[in-house]
Amino acid sequence: MPGWDAFLQLAGGGVLLWLGGEALVRGSSSFALRRNYSQLAVGLTIIGFGTSAPELFVSLVAALQQNQDIALGNVLGSNIANIGLVLGLSACIRVLFVHTSTLRLEIPFMILAGFITWFFCRDALLSRPEGILLLMCMIGFILYYLRQGRLKKGAPPETPIEKDKGILKHAWLEIICLLAGLAGLIAGSKLFVSGAIIAARLFGVSELFIGLSVVALGTSLPELAASVIAVLRGKIDLAVGNIVGSNIFNLFLILGCASVIRPITIAPAAWVWDFPVAIAFSLVLLPLALSQRKISRWEGIVLLSLYGFYLSFIITRK
Repeated sequence: MPGWDAFLQLAGGGVLLWLGGEALVRGSSSFALRRNYSQLAVGLTIIGFGTSAPELFVSLVAALQQNQDIALGNVLGSNIANIGLVLGLSACIRVLFVHTSTLRLEIPFMILAGFITWFFCRDALLSRPEGILLLMCMIGFILYYLRQGRLKKGAPPETPIEKDKGILKHAWLEIICLLAGLAGLIAGSKLFVSGAIIAARLFGVSELFIGLSVVALGTSLPELAASVIAVLRGKIDLAVGNIVGSNIFNLFLILGCASVIRPITIAPAAWVWDFPVAIAFSLVLLPLALSQRKISRWEGIVLLSLYGFYLSFIITRK
């Protein structure tokens, strides 16, 4: 029966997302502690890249099939969901304390990445040379944070986590956890989205709503799973770093790769509406984080509410 098929896919996808998030957070946390990297640096780079894999896959396929709207909309929609939905929900679960470096460097850099990409699209085209520049920015970002992310010897841990309990017995177990976690998140997101589409059609929801909500949210499920699990495990740095890093990866890496494969034509609506909204969500995050250097539960509710308004408005707009 179709109904059972949808239920099984939703359940199976949810289980894979949870297990994948557990493995990714465990492996990356151990990787950071063993090599004396900060968890924030690992969240910004390794987890940020890993949880952006679905967006990368969708956008590259869309670029190859000459469907630029999907490639661009996927990135912008995911960035909005990462801040409004993922960080909002994470803050509702547990107050997110934000490091000074995140306020001074990472969040402003994420905002700058949005403005740079928006500026490149001013002529209604993201060209190959501009895509190469975006990729160069991405490489610089990774090298900088892997270099700066090492903790000084004897430095206290950034979060109140017992170090000896966070390191896996063998280093090769970290690689297995990272790979297994990424595979679980990607497979789980695909399965969950497939089941959600079937369920939506069974309940008579329009194809437009499915495309704007279920499919768009699907590529943000890995970020959601990884961040929520990190918060539940008390690894706040991984949760915040995951979202900021993922948004930067989405703009620089994914749009860079997609535009190098095939220049992306920018629709007027994307330039006038979607880019400003994505940047606005990034700008809203900064004053929220500046308030006592944390994102409280009520601020998480604000982010969730803003995302709800965004979804309702974009559905009526389309």
